[in-house]
Amino acid sequence: MATYVNNLRLTELATGEGSGSWGTTTNSNLEFIGEALGFGTQNCFASDANATTTVADGASDPARSFYFKVTSGATLSTTRVLTIAPNTLNRVMFIENATTGSQTITIKQGSGATVNIASGALKAVYLDGAGSGAAVADALVDLDLTGTTTMAALNTSGAITSSGVITGTTVEATATTSAGDNAAIGYTSANGLMITGQGSTNDVTIQNDAAADVIEIPTGTVKAVIAGLVEISAGDIAIKNGGTQSTIKFYCEQSNAHYAQIQAPAHSAFSGNVTLTLPASTDTLAGIAATQTLTNKTLTTPVLNSPDITGDTAAGDDAALGYTAAEGLILTGQGSTSDVTIKNDADAAALTVPTGTTNVSVVGDLLVGGSITDSGAAVKVAGLETIYVPAAGMYPETTNGCSDLEQVELSNGPELKCLDFAAGADDFAQFQVIFPKSWNEGTVTFQAFFTVTGTNTGTVAWGLAGRSFADSADLNTAFGTQVVATAKAHSGTSNDIDVAAVSGAVTIAGAAADTLTIFQIARDVSADSQTGAARLLGIKLFFTTDAANDA
Repeated sequence: MATYVNNLRLTELATGEGSGSWGTTTNSNLEFIGEALGFGTQNCFASDANATTTVADGASDPARSFYFKVTSGATLSTTRVLTIAPNTLNRVMFIENATTGSQTITIKQGSGATVNIASGALKAVYLDGAGSGAAVADALVDLDLTGTTTMAALNTSGAITSSGVITGTTVEATATTSAGDNAAIGYTSANGLMITGQGSTNDVTIQNDAAADVIEIPTGTVKAVIAGLVEISAGDIAIKNGGTQSTIKFYCEQSNAHYAQIQAPAHSAFSGNVTLTLPASTDTLAGIAATQTLTNKTLTTPVLNSPDITGDTAAGDDAALGYTAAEGLILTGQGSTSDVTIKNDADAAALTVPTGTTNVSVVGDLLVGGSITDSGAAVKVAGLETIYVPAAGMYPETTNGCSDLEQVELSNGPELKCLDFAAGADDFAQFQVIFPKSWNEGTVTFQAFFTVTGTNTGTVAWGLAGRSFADSADLNTAFGTQVVATAKAHSGTSNDIDVAAVSGAVTIAGAAADTLTIFQIARDVSADSQTGAARLLGIKLFFTTDAANDA
């Protein structure tokens, strides 16, 4: 009878067996051999538990593949064991851990050694097929590669020992070096690349291609000796001596002890950083210890850092800076059009003093953070303006109008001119405004002042719409879109005044200069919750001007 005792679980026919079907069996075996040399994927972990995959006898099976990709139908929560059966299989496989859950899987055959494969990793695994005591081994551990070997990446937890040359595009160190290292390359996140060595003369020597020393660190020192020139294409040279003044020594000859020295001042002498700028041509440095006066010197395009001017200017100066105790900084000049011109970075004049005048001409806008005064009196500037329109200046609409204007006498003296807006439905009133010529014809906002006759603490919402009418315009024209301000809650005390928040922008239909503007004020009961009548005392209109007056 047929058996399946080989490492690939192929059908082995007994003598005289398979009459009439021997070719089919042989073809199947050949296909299984091809399968064993190829790639196979199998869901080995149907659940989050250890599993066993058994290579099928005489039938197609992904576990027979040389490259075996292990997947899972469930997300693994911890390391899981995959047992490959039968335990008599003796072969080498590449096994990939493609399970979900980012967990390690352990490959097992019998009671012997196992191999762990990290999530997403691939290992060459050897099954020794020793039966119940079968062991699994990492086939690439202690691998001896003879000759030239090329790798895209090499990860190792141990040492790499080579008797030849290790060649690569990049050597990436991941750990620090240590004292006593003969010749080591290391890395830390703070120090970056580290080169450490020890020798009887130098601890570190960097040579050029001619094997000549370029940089040396003498044994046991923190000194660097550079054999040739030092060229810095960008940046600074910073010299810091530990606890002493830094110096640079210029020796007259290589073998001579004579030198000229540049020395930094003592720390106690510093009031801030200083810079010594060398001349751009051959020259001799002058002593600067004493206060000195420059005579017959022409400064071409000078850059002066906080110059202190001590003398006055004079009539006829072309362009001069001066100072007096009374006048402070003085700018004096003369030109055919302007005596003084102040320009922006685009070389455009921003402020001028016309020639021979005491006038100041500002080319662009004059932006003032404080007040502008004329002989002590404030000068009006364009911006936000207000108009207060009392209820007495309003009138109920004919249709759906509020109550007529009434005068309410309060017990302590004040009397109110007010319009009552009921809670049952939207009520409307109107008023008229003629804006000044300085109005920018833009949007307006409003703020309602009102009270409530009862003690209910519900909110009241006010809406405003407007329409402007120019000369000869049709007065029978609809208002613009009403804007409703945020509803304001009443205090709960009768006749307490309520000041609503400023509304959003109200667009006035037909807005233009020299127009009559009619406004419609309404109580929007759909946007409030007040059960009592709201008494409108008046509204404050906010509008914007773009001119200082109406000239």
